[in-house]
Amino acid sequence: MENRMNSPSSKHETAAIETADRLREAGMRVLAGGIESILRDCGRLTVSGSYYLDLMAWPDLDLYVEHRHEPEFRVAFLQIGPRIASVADVVSLRFKDHVRYPEPLLPCGLYWGVRIRQKPDLNWKLDIWALPADAIDIRQTELDRIKARLTPDLRRIIVEAKQALLLPDGRTPIQSGYHIYRAVIDHGLRSVPEITEYVRLQGASL
Repeated sequence: MENRMNSPSSKHETAAIETADRLREAGMRVLAGGIESILRDCGRLTVSGSYYLDLMAWPDLDLYVEHRHEPEFRVAFLQIGPRIASVADVVSLRFKDHVRYPEPLLPCGLYWGVRIRQKPDLNWKLDIWALPADAIDIRQTELDRIKARLTPDLRRIIVEAKQALLLPDGRTPIQSGYHIYRAVIDHGLRSVPEITEYVRLQGASL
């Protein structure tokens, strides 16, 4: 019988985990380079998404700041973009007010979309949301449920599936990550084709 550790599938899984580990370490450096401090100055910070779950497939950070309905908070949040530009190699900054101008399927909050370059060759996407505390807690409670059920084997399956679905621009399809987690954790799917089909049925554009 072939040793599984030397099989092509096993090598691919190992490469996927190595990539996820490198991305998380690089993400730690992004936050420690001044961005985490800037966000904490604005309010309670929650680092979320694939970084929190240790399931990274591409350079992407989801960051939540607790929204306070005070004029001073809005001013402080608007200053986040220029302050980040002072500590990171910013490619682009985009602010949107989804409180005054809500959009379907998006949270009711303030948003900074930030793209930064990290040497030697990582281009990071940062989604920074100011949301009410209860909205953040709901999101984190669901991630905590997923995190509590992760095992090393399930982590490998999820990371492999996410990397298999990377688009030509290097990112996963919008909202596909959560559907992958549900496919593996809640529905017991284990193969990439099965997981991909489940994600497709949830409406993700693959």
